[in-house]
Amino acid sequence: MLYRNRELVTKKTDPDIFQEIEKIAASGKPYIFRSIRKIGYSRTQDGVKIANPPRVETIPVSTTLTNKEGASETWWYVKYANQVQEINGVTNFVRRESIKFNEEEIYNSKTDAELIWFLLNKSQTVAKKRIFLYDSEMEELNKNEQRSLEAEVNILIYSKTSPLSIMVSGGDTEMKKIAAMFGVTGVDKKPFFQIQNELWEAVKRNEESKDSNRKGYQAFLNAIQKSKTEDKRANITLAIERKILEYEDYVWHLKTKGGVDQVVYNVPIDDDAKRNELLIDYLEKSDRWYRLVVESLDQSSYNKKPEEKISVTSLVTKKDLQPYCDTYKVRLPGRNLTDVRQELLGKAPDVFKE
Repeated sequence: MLYRNRELVTKKTDPDIFQEIEKIAASGKPYIFRSIRKIGYSRTQDGVKIANPPRVETIPVSTTLTNKEGASETWWYVKYANQVQEINGVTNFVRRESIKFNEEEIYNSKTDAELIWFLLNKSQTVAKKRIFLYDSEMEELNKNEQRSLEAEVNILIYSKTSPLSIMVSGGDTEMKKIAAMFGVTGVDKKPFFQIQNELWEAVKRNEESKDSNRKGYQAFLNAIQKSKTEDKRANITLAIERKILEYEDYVWHLKTKGGVDQVVYNVPIDDDAKRNELLIDYLEKSDRWYRLVVESLDQSSYNKKPEEKISVTSLVTKKDLQPYCDTYKVRLPGRNLTDVRQELLGKAPDVFKE
């Protein structure tokens, strides 16, 4: 039962609320609520790791809040009728026990519809995200979408038909540009396969990061679309990587053809930590400076020519082999690495060499 300001909430007094409650009951699905608190671990005197007892969250069955009209309201959830007494015309609540909540509680939508509605709409514990509704269907949809994006990114990095591949782009510049854009360092001094692996790890790491500013799968796919702005950012980032653009004493310099040093941008002292983004934003809007950056970038020499094929013997560890095994459907766990390399060579002779 639900009470507002000690008055029983019924279908007659609040038909809109009961319509929501009836919708919950009619869904027939379990409502899963989870706590942000996790089971902690400790160690015994012998050093054995054990799980601590589950931490219990206490959810009050009453809450006071302000309604849309600005008036104060107090709501109660009452499980049993004998917890309510009328004394001299005043409603009193007896034996009001808080809701005990472990790490996860599953409520039956048919029998607990009012409690579910109270948690979702009135509980401050839920409003403050200490307890949250877990949508298993949405979670599975999100996982499927994540897997689809992950596969698409993997193909774009490793497939020989990718616009980043040597065979399609005619060199390794496109791969180096996008790798530098996603934080891979030293791209001019690394073989093509290593850049691929480090780019893949960087994008995966960004996707798994809780920092919303990190560039994950979708950001990578957007970058591959090569809009004018994204292509500019990639070129500028690669110029920074190659030290065509250099930063010293709060000043960005451009090393043009012939070794001429030109001051491009002065960074405010307080914005030193954002120096790269500030430079990129500035150059994107300056056609003159951006044109000079591109000209200097085109004149820069590669320290290592791109290899047309990848040497399988250069794939030394399981970490090196894993992305290629995923791409070419070669089983890796529990196998001799020499056999794995030979199978890769046999499956894709146009990609690998001894």
